[in-house]
Amino acid sequence: MELQNFIFHTLETESGQKKVSVKPSDDEVSLPNGMAESLVDKAIRSFRKDRGRAHARFVSYGWLPQELVQLLAQQTSFKDLSLEALEELRREMFERVATSGGHLFVIRYTLDDAPYLMFLLLKDLDGYIISDQSLEESHILDIDKLHFAAQLDVNRWQDKNDDGAYVTFLKGSGRNEFSDYFKRFLCVDEESFIDPKTNTKALADAIIDYCHTHFKDEGIQQARHRVKQEIFRKINNGDLITLEGIAPFVDPDNPDRFCDFLVDSGYEIQPEFEAQKAYLKKLTVLSGKGNGVNISFESDLLNDTVVFEDSVDSKTPPKLIISNIPADLLYEIRQAEAETKLEAEVNEDIVEEFV
Repeated sequence: MELQNFIFHTLETESGQKKVSVKPSDDEVSLPNGMAESLVDKAIRSFRKDRGRAHARFVSYGWLPQELVQLLAQQTSFKDLSLEALEELRREMFERVATSGGHLFVIRYTLDDAPYLMFLLLKDLDGYIISDQSLEESHILDIDKLHFAAQLDVNRWQDKNDDGAYVTFLKGSGRNEFSDYFKRFLCVDEESFIDPKTNTKALADAIIDYCHTHFKDEGIQQARHRVKQEIFRKINNGDLITLEGIAPFVDPDNPDRFCDFLVDSGYEIQPEFEAQKAYLKKLTVLSGKGNGVNISFESDLLNDTVVFEDSVDSKTPPKLIISNIPADLLYEIRQAEAETKLEAEVNEDIVEEFV
């Protein structure tokens, strides 16, 4: 991680009053700066491990995309962008009496050669320090609990061919008071945030990926059936899907592992969303055994990799035609074919010798 710009400003509120005062910094923090780098490193790690990350895109208008265009074109300075952010956040917080202040950090950095912009709102944590064998009150930044954080992937935002999310922000339990006005602060497109189709498809893909990674055979089928039933139950009851809520149905023995898997694998799924049944079809596994055959396949492969031909009369049995045969199965079939052919040749030689 390489810091390019780092600045912070302070917002102060009075309990029960619609009053927000700001204390802007005079200038950016001079870089390189070890403490700033340490703070950002820790914030990035906390941010990436947080299970309440939401993903979205910008609305077609708004202060933030406009400021970013000017910043990248060098028509405005990083400090001026941060001051505009401070004013926008002050305006949003002014509308809510219950909000509390904090320190707004605006950070520009590169990670793995990719540019990012990050916003952090950190609170003061009251505590004590020991100085000359005496106790003194102290205020330190509560970096372990990110009250609000957002990250913008600049390259992805600039890529017109990428229709994915490029704004990632924290939205989870305990952050409800922040969600609405921070989404407005970030100029988030609400439709991109709540998109049921995208979230449902991504969740189904993640469940399938997880099951094939951590389970085998019947365990895969059981897990997919179990979690699909729970999601359908929630849909029928009109409930929203939460990732932490369905994790115990994906992996009852280790629900935290599924949540960690979602974060580590980079799946962009909202922590809470409305699911759609139509995009859960792929979770169904069709299976059956009998007459020496044991077969199972994912339902979305039907009429694609697996084609079903029903019987046209009583003399014609129904058929399954399988294409794109798995490599390991294809190898075993060819081995069995070769062994059968060899056995037939040996038997033929024996018959000829006997005759």
